[in-house]
Amino acid sequence: MFFKKKAKLLLALWILLNTTYAYGTTSFTARNKDEFNQAMIYALNQRIESFKIYVTFAYVSQITDLLNEALLFVKCKDPYTFFNLSGYTANFKYYPNQPGILLTLTFEYLTTKEQEAYVEEKTDLILSNIIKDWMTPYDKIAAIHDWVVKNISYDETLTMYTAYDALSKGKAVCQGYSLLIQKLLQKAGLESIIAEGYSRDLPHSWNMVKLCTNEACQWFHLDATWDDPVEDYPGRILRMYFLLSDHQIEKDHEIDDTCGIKATETLEEFICETSSCLPEISIKSSLQADFFISYTEFPIALTMQTSSNTPGDYFLWCDTPVGTFWFTLNGWVKSDSPIAAYTGEALNFDNLVLFYLNPQTLPKGAYNFFFAFDEIPNGRLDFPRSEACQSVGTP
Repeated sequence: MFFKKKAKLLLALWILLNTTYAYGTTSFTARNKDEFNQAMIYALNQRIESFKIYVTFAYVSQITDLLNEALLFVKCKDPYTFFNLSGYTANFKYYPNQPGILLTLTFEYLTTKEQEAYVEEKTDLILSNIIKDWMTPYDKIAAIHDWVVKNISYDETLTMYTAYDALSKGKAVCQGYSLLIQKLLQKAGLESIIAEGYSRDLPHSWNMVKLCTNEACQWFHLDATWDDPVEDYPGRILRMYFLLSDHQIEKDHEIDDTCGIKATETLEEFICETSSCLPEISIKSSLQADFFISYTEFPIALTMQTSSNTPGDYFLWCDTPVGTFWFTLNGWVKSDSPIAAYTGEALNFDNLVLFYLNPQTLPKGAYNFFFAFDEIPNGRLDFPRSEACQSVGTP
């Protein structure tokens, strides 16, 4: 878990006794902090390598703090741009007998404009394939998380830091995972940031995302890197670090900087606040992937515990190498849109075998089973809901 630290600010004071300002082709005038911050975020968004800001409201002694505050503003308002910086320098001129400071900033980026154009094109294509009209914000977050976990692997050489690396090479360290998740969430209209901290005593980055229902919103942690371990097999989806609270992620993460954002509730607590408390469910296979080859079939079992008999919709679906299949009373149906398996009362199951899967008759790859129950009996996959995920693989 590794990400590249930003270069330290290099600030040089040039005191010149002439009265002529030499502006480059890109320059701004800032009369207050807001204009200074907006100039910074605009220039960095445009990936301008060198630009000048004429500051009319600050003293020389305030320049360092002004720059640090502006960079923090960029980090929290546009994390994707900030974490694509590799270094910067700042020089300024001031004139003792005249107001104003001329600040020249030079930035270095981890990627080129051409590489970012590639990222834009690829992320548009990814979102067009995985985001559907029926999806709730929860479904969009899950679809983005799952795509990254399935399609990107961890870079053990610790040299690939960017979303471009992740998309063009299929590998990245945690910074690349975080940048790609950030870009996809941002383009899908979901508010998110990149969090910084430590994991296993190493610098680490991950994401935080705001999940909203019709009644409320709450921030959660999302760590796609840790849901995609090095011992992973292609196509497997884990959701161990998906939508966690501060308390949950702090079991093995040390939170350093989240722009002041807190994740105060678990997903279950948030669901209970926005609806009645839904059943606890889990879905699992009793066999491990390494042993599939010695069995002709293996069970997929469900456990569901509830204290209520509230009616709702049951969904069981499988993400496979050849598409998404939904279980119905008439058998499995391939569809890009949810199909309810059954509508009825919430029931209790204890390791109920839903069906047996025969790995010898299936294409090789990962099979990701999902089970969900929501309390709105309308045939749609609504949120809030209880949901469980289990990945199995065929050799």
